[in-house]
Amino acid sequence: MRKFYLFLPTLAALALGCSDDKTNELPPPSEGPALTVKIVSVERTKVSFELTTDEAVDYAYVILPSDQQAPASAEALFAGGAKTGMFDRTTVTIDDQSVSGNNTYTLYAAARTINPFVYSQVATASVDTHFDYTEAITLDAVTLNSFTYHIKPESEGEYRHICCRKSDYDWLVAYLGINPAMYVGTFGFRSDAEQSFSFEDAFVDESDNPVRIYSGTEYLIIYGMSDPDNSYKVLSAETLLFSTVKADEAPYGIGIKVENITSLAADVTITPEEGIERYRMMAATTADYDGYWIEGESVVRGAIIGDPSDHSQEYTETKTMCVAGLKPDTEYTVGVVGFDKENREKVVFYKFTTTQPTGPAPTIAIDPQPVDEPWHEVSLNVKVQHALNMWVCLETKAKYDQVLDQPGFSGTLGDIIHNNGIQLTPEQLQKALTEGILCQSEELNPYTEYMYGFYAVNEELVTTTETYVFRTEAAPTVDLRMQLVGDYEAAITDLDGQPHTFRVTVSDGPNEALKTQYELKNQLVMLGFEPCGIAYRSPQELLDNGWAATDEEANANYGPKIILEVKQDNTVATGAVNPSTSELDYCMADFNGSRLHFQGYTTTETGRVISSPVSFPIEVSDDRNTLTIKPYVNDSYQGLFTYFPGVYKGDSPWYGGTDLFRGGSEMVLTRVTEPNAPAGGVKCRPVGSFSLPSRVSVDLSDSSSDESPRMRMMRSYAAHTNR
Repeated sequence: MRKFYLFLPTLAALALGCSDDKTNELPPPSEGPALTVKIVSVERTKVSFELTTDEAVDYAYVILPSDQQAPASAEALFAGGAKTGMFDRTTVTIDDQSVSGNNTYTLYAAARTINPFVYSQVATASVDTHFDYTEAITLDAVTLNSFTYHIKPESEGEYRHICCRKSDYDWLVAYLGINPAMYVGTFGFRSDAEQSFSFEDAFVDESDNPVRIYSGTEYLIIYGMSDPDNSYKVLSAETLLFSTVKADEAPYGIGIKVENITSLAADVTITPEEGIERYRMMAATTADYDGYWIEGESVVRGAIIGDPSDHSQEYTETKTMCVAGLKPDTEYTVGVVGFDKENREKVVFYKFTTTQPTGPAPTIAIDPQPVDEPWHEVSLNVKVQHALNMWVCLETKAKYDQVLDQPGFSGTLGDIIHNNGIQLTPEQLQKALTEGILCQSEELNPYTEYMYGFYAVNEELVTTTETYVFRTEAAPTVDLRMQLVGDYEAAITDLDGQPHTFRVTVSDGPNEALKTQYELKNQLVMLGFEPCGIAYRSPQELLDNGWAATDEEANANYGPKIILEVKQDNTVATGAVNPSTSELDYCMADFNGSRLHFQGYTTTETGRVISSPVSFPIEVSDDRNTLTIKPYVNDSYQGLFTYFPGVYKGDSPWYGGTDLFRGGSEMVLTRVTEPNAPAGGVKCRPVGSFSLPSRVSVDLSDSSSDESPRMRMMRSYAAHTNR
């Protein structure tokens, strides 16, 4: 744990001469205006007090630890860097955040008249911030760029806690629909002891990336006791929202001049006035700045300041910088944050526009090529001209639309392709510039609409975006598919060793619309899963009970159900791809307040049970009378995990719900001749991040591309599959 220190700058200047006895005795009172101090309230990180006078014009005060030397006089208080202000009435109320918990302080204040200066005596008051910890989360100290919080767990056992920037958390709420319990349960740091956590300049997030601490910025602390049965869940969550101390505005100016503007570069000269000791600068498109402004002024300042501990981009005097890599005919904003010796801040901005491009824009030509199996293949010959770099991205059309329609998304289609696509290597680009490069995908889903996106940029950073939208054909009929239709008795053992047997129906679809949909993709559906405790309801029953408003909603949400995919090689597996997410859709049902997800459950070496959406292979007997849902084995860098079928209830398959059934064995379906009488229904909400799906292969070698911090955060959140 990082040790926390509270610094009060320029305090030494308040003492004019030090005596060996180091007493806090004040000099004899001088004639001058009367001044009284009254403490209104004291908290761990804030003291409120009143200063009252009849004739003074301004005041100065400082709060010092009680064992520090007192100011030598009222004159010294005004001259030595104390906080000052004007009396606009006889009594002023001041809120000061220079204190921290579990300390004792002395408040020293003085006032004066002007023309001539006549000073009051120094008035004092004691401040004691010792308080018992009564809440789960307590803010113990906060300054411009540091804070300390204390966790007092409500009971014995493990708890989770995390701190994040409020604007980052709000973004996750808007994009992924999370809540505090989901966030801390998935990403929170573990502890089991009452303790304090202190940070200065920065703290780390769940991926060990630094989160900078800036003045006047809101942060959110989240805490929750871990669920004894699932440490990736918390029983409930508590939050504490606070803001770091807002820096005062420095009374000095900063000049910005932009010269020699071309389509690709400009010379920026920063001239600080005397009093500005250091400054930082950031040039970015005005559109990028607008994105920061949406999240608040503190986010803009933080973007300009960057890493407070990295002084390589910090300047102290007039400097001219050549800003290169600009885009033609684009408006840019130069932002500067300056600091004086008292850490007061000055923020200034300047806008300019680059000149028109001088060269041609990139062009992209797309030529579809014939394929042998168009229900899961596509091949394109892509030729580009006037390009320095190019990116290729393949996703379902629905997924592109989902991101573009996301509330608050201010990017473009090109941004999506650039952030998620594969960048061509120099060799691949050279081929694309000459005869063209072949882009192939051989593992697509039947009868699904996809979009290939291409994003090219030239030497002047002029970009071109082209797309190719196509729908794969319906899969050829596989004879095995209809041979599996029928009624079965299912047998499975739960995680506690308890056997369960129940009837299910393997169907080609419960109505004509779904029969057609499943046939186009060579799918079947297993109806019913009695051990989860939710009875099967058909699409018609959802409509009759008012649990679905339309046929489309009823057809999506009926269940519990498990989709079975029959492939061209006669292999069978659970799980169907949701076209809106390009990920396997494990939603079993969504009606009457129950959203169920098909999950895999495994037990770690430490005995902890975790779950994840997985696809199970299905073994089919030669006589087609026995279907065995085999375990899913994942040999990852974290170890070897064997998953068995189960059911999870919650808004998302990733976090924040309840286990209804945790399987501990494979599930065997044995055909029976007696017909079943199933019932049921459920609605699925897609969950997932925008990325190139692993099941789609492109004949381009891997090449990394830069990601925005938010895209990296979205990937990080979606990548945590184990609750």
